[in-house]
Amino acid sequence: MSAEKPKHPFFFVRYGPDERSRVMFNSGCRCHILLDTIKEQCISHLDRAIRKRLGEIYEEVKQIKKNIRKLEVQKISQSRRGSMDTTRQNDENKEGDVKNESLAKIEASLEAEKEEEKKRQEEEKRLNTDLQTVQTLDKIDIASQDGKPIELRKNREVYAFTILTANDTYKLLKIEVDENGGETEITIEVNV
Repeated sequence: MSAEKPKHPFFFVRYGPDERSRVMFNSGCRCHILLDTIKEQCISHLDRAIRKRLGEIYEEVKQIKKNIRKLEVQKISQSRRGSMDTTRQNDENKEGDVKNESLAKIEASLEAEKEEEKKRQEEEKRLNTDLQTVQTLDKIDIASQDGKPIELRKNREVYAFTILTANDTYKLLKIEVDENGGETEITIEVNV
């Protein structure tokens, strides 16, 4: 890494597993200013993406609940028809088999919808936890793609282009400080 400012001192910080979860930054400034900018922009991007997905989940769950209610009504209706038909002593067993198949399909659909609702609720819970983490993010840094911390926070007054490689992609790190003053770096990867 040279001390001469590169022609295009841009690099990326990734905060999630897909290509949309990265932001481009300019390394032509001091590390402490760059870290503040990274923190502000990544938190803003994460906050918006998580809130957007939570809104989508709310609508999906609302639709799933409607589907469940509709299927439960169909199941009750089909069950009642089946019980009325058995009291009439139907001679045609085929008709009864078709009704049993229909009831089985309704029950399978109902079970699938309930499973889908459960998945959405689990995703919502995970995203709410991620949102809380993002909103309480205090200290950050970045790491190379192989996970090695760059430690921009320890080189506050140094120009970032002397440490970073142009056009590289780095991971966003959360720095947690324990009661003894020790620091732990945790990669932030929010899957939205």
